[in-house]
Amino acid sequence: MVRITGNFQQERVLHSASASLLTELFAKGWPDPSKLNNQSRQTALLLQQARESIAKHLNTRPDEIEFLGESDLGFQIGIQGLLNSQSTLHYSAIDRQKVFAVAAAEKNSGRSVNLLGVDRQGVIEESLVDPQDLLVWQVANGETGNIQSAPVGNCQIFADCTSSGIDCLPNFQYQSALFDSTSWAGPSGVGILVIKSNSKWRNPPTP
Repeated sequence: MVRITGNFQQERVLHSASASLLTELFAKGWPDPSKLNNQSRQTALLLQQARESIAKHLNTRPDEIEFLGESDLGFQIGIQGLLNSQSTLHYSAIDRQKVFAVAAAEKNSGRSVNLLGVDRQGVIEESLVDPQDLLVWQVANGETGNIQSAPVGNCQIFADCTSSGIDCLPNFQYQSALFDSTSWAGPSGVGILVIKSNSKWRNPPTP
């Protein structure tokens, strides 16, 4: 089971090592890394080092990682960016409310969506999928601690790793995945979106 907190929330107390580094990193990392001055180049270097370190822990490539200032935004970007005009969106009854919101928006726009049931043990009940479909797959549930088995359908997959973090990485191929730094006792407000280089992801239009 994935670790859960006493109040059944995925957030954990900020790790002491993170807390001790925050002041130093704020002092070093304030310049815009896209600029050409010396301070900005130092920030760009710190950002690249962070990208490489996180990529190593998530078993992915540094160029497949995007940092988000709001982790919940990753649900929209990661899911909608993989959908095409023929895709059916499959998601489960235990997914987070942000997934339900994305599914509702897609249904309102005319897309076919399919809500997957869950048995009494919290296991997601898969249904038939087509290769162009998208399956939202919750790796672990932050309220119950349940870890799902790998999905068996042959389709695109968005992996919700916001509760499992680095404790339980996906043991299956996925096209995009969302992590939340609070799941490993990091600072809140930091999302890590993984978009695989071989995926057919496209930047979705903003509402």
